[in-house]
Amino acid sequence: MRHRLALTTVCLCLAACGGSGSTVAPVVTRGSLESYVKVGVLTTTQLAAAPDAPAIVPFGGAPQCSVAVYQVKYTTVGVHDEQADASAGVFIPQTGCAGPYPLLGFGQGTNLIKSPPINSTISDEQTLDLALVYGSQGYVTAATDYLGLGLSAYPFHPYLHAQTEASAVVDSMRAARNLANVLGVGLSGQVMLAGASQGGHTTVATQREIEAHEPTEFDVVGNAAISGPYDILNSVNFVISTKNSAGPSLLAYLLTGFQKTYANLYGSAGPTTVFQSPYDSTIDTLLPLPTASQAGELGTELPVLATSLLQPSFLTSLADATSPIDADLADNSLLSGWKPVAPIYLCGAKIDPLVTYTNTTKAQAYFSGLGAKTTIVDDSSYVPTSLTGNAIHVADCIICEALGRANFLDKLKAESSSRRSGTLRAAR
Repeated sequence: MRHRLALTTVCLCLAACGGSGSTVAPVVTRGSLESYVKVGVLTTTQLAAAPDAPAIVPFGGAPQCSVAVYQVKYTTVGVHDEQADASAGVFIPQTGCAGPYPLLGFGQGTNLIKSPPINSTISDEQTLDLALVYGSQGYVTAATDYLGLGLSAYPFHPYLHAQTEASAVVDSMRAARNLANVLGVGLSGQVMLAGASQGGHTTVATQREIEAHEPTEFDVVGNAAISGPYDILNSVNFVISTKNSAGPSLLAYLLTGFQKTYANLYGSAGPTTVFQSPYDSTIDTLLPLPTASQAGELGTELPVLATSLLQPSFLTSLADATSPIDADLADNSLLSGWKPVAPIYLCGAKIDPLVTYTNTTKAQAYFSGLGAKTTIVDDSSYVPTSLTGNAIHVADCIICEALGRANFLDKLKAESSSRRSGTLRAAR
């Protein structure tokens, strides 16, 4: 990776380091709480009546306890390891779910909106889903909003940038752990990961980073990765070739973020190097949208087809392994250069029209080929046949979240509880 993560602290030099008269800012602790607010408590009755409960409960079970929802703001780093901030939703099980609890870091899916995508109110659909799937089953869950989204003051969102996806999740777990200490909530020390869509990419990037650099701080025992673009070049080509309606917005998000991160996509002509007119004139400030009410404006700000958004020469460069865009995509691919230690549960849908299932099969083949423990699940048969288009992808992610927690993470949690009980009995 191009920028090594400094996962514990970051030192900010205010003047040249070394030499007479240099000034060094105090070390900033990653994951420190800048603020936290209790948004509310979701009861089991409220969770059982959530809009997505019919897609969750049959696979993940009924809620076992109420969940307190907190909004936290915490310290993290940006794309060049500079000091930054981010926000997250933290979900804490209440009476009815026995502690101590495992800590789960969750990577959420693509959000095109700057305002907090979760936990601004307890009635938010994403908040309800996370509380129902994880919090109400006894998991202290940290779900980052990522850089540049939610309450983050970062100037842009580095979409699908593996390094900062990982740093945002790792630091959100630190913030959640700090909050648990403040509130007197017991954690078991067991750490799990999960994420869907963009979050599937995020959670695999996070596992890679933790196992490489922070294995003693975070005891990751399992990762439920759902419908993520792990092979990101293949995913980009799929979105373009299938003429998916979401393609233009996703590509605009990705490519402007890569330009701001790597500064290597635009030539002397600026955005026109990549984007066709008239979109090139506004593309760099288009996403994320300031509020949800402006989401409809993408229909007028972007074309229907990705091939109408991107320059023909740029489309051609995607087939050139030496091009800057291929270098950036390779930097954020998760299917090379590492072997997972903790087992990975890979869930997706062959019928998914947005994130091709080839990502899931390639990930399983690559990881298992190295001897890593993997499970692969196709949930296509569970997706309602009444759904069409990208609604299939959304349903696939929700169902896979429930399946992954119930059939994979719960078993790991139970094994840990049995080991702890056995240790206690032996000690007596």
